Amino acid sequence: MFEKIIEAKYNSEVDKIKNLIIISMNSLRDSRLSGFTKNFISLETDSISDKKKLFDLIDKSVKLHLNYTLRPKWTIINYLFGRLDSKPASDILNKLDIFEFYYYYTEHITSSINESGLVVVTKDKIRKLIEEVDKALHEKFTNNITGIKIRNFFLQLFKLKYEDETLVGLDSTIPNSFLRIFLEDKLFHDLLAKFKKIEGIRDERELDLMTITKVLTDKYADAEVPDKYENISDTAPIGEVKIEISIPEETKLSEPPESEENKKSSLYSKEYIEQESIYSPKKIKGLFRESEFKLILKKIFKSDKSAMEIAISELENIDTWYYASEYLKNLFLINKVDIHDSTIVLFIDILNEYFNKKRKQFTDKKW
Repeated sequence: MFEKIIEAKYNSEVDKIKNLIIISMNSLRDSRLSGFTKNFISLETDSISDKKKLFDLIDKSVKLHLNYTLRPKWTIINYLFGRLDSKPASDILNKLDIFEFYYYYTEHITSSINESGLVVVTKDKIRKLIEEVDKALHEKFTNNITGIKIRNFFLQLFKLKYEDETLVGLDSTIPNSFLRIFLEDKLFHDLLAKFKKIEGIRDERELDLMTITKVLTDKYADAEVPDKYENISDTAPIGEVKIEISIPEETKLSEPPESEENKKSSLYSKEYIEQESIYSPKKIKGLFRESEFKLILKKIFKSDKSAMEIAISELENIDTWYYASEYLKNLFLINKVDIHDSTIVLFIDILNEYFNKKRKQFTDKKW
């Protein structure tokens, strides 16, 4: 199955540049390649002029994207460090820009590095930062879990099958192997154990979102759902499928950090990539002044930055104010937030306006 996903995505990307006459960084920038692939190419090479090299980079980009979707913790650590135990902080921050979702990881790592002033970052440091986020994520799945939380948590897994997230509904399915790999990566063994309630569960079994929700909310009865199998005899456990990208071994730790001039001249800068979406991943943060965010962090999230980054990421994956308000109600209830506080009123009003504009922009784009 993984090979089929890689092949389909690879063919889709190659098809977007099949009519390119001149291959260059400029022509690739203006092509219809995905933002992830463009950013990956810019990080891996300074120049490109032949299709063989281009196709190889596209192949690696597709495999990196799949790995990151299924097992983000493993992928972040291996992509950032390879076989090394430490890297310059500037290199880490630059490479983190490639990842387009699961921002609760990348933003927590970025803010921690910036606040610490570290020049060199160790692999163990990044692993601990990711584990901090996973601890906060696990807390959300053991306290007042909701269907919206579950959908948002697994949304990227479903998008491997349904590219348009508006098609992801309660009857949408993904193989159990996707869930297993994703939860094992986070060491959420207790959540994974819940799926043992499904009699005869196997990696290739297709699970719909309704079933997943019932399992995680302890409302599942095996007789409710028919046994669904798909004919994928070539499916193998993740460890046996060679989907890892080849990460070059680097020997020079003392390489100078990237200059600000080079960062600004990058053809595939973060600013360029974010133009491809209606609302950038950091849009909500940009709605508030720094002083306001400090109060929001304190009054809503009890000064827990990881929890705040996770909540913002989840809110940005919600399309309407109706569902966002339901999410906020649960959040305020859990954290015992005073909804009459002026900071909280400001937070709600600005988010309400944000979702109204987001909905209008989405509607305008459809038509």
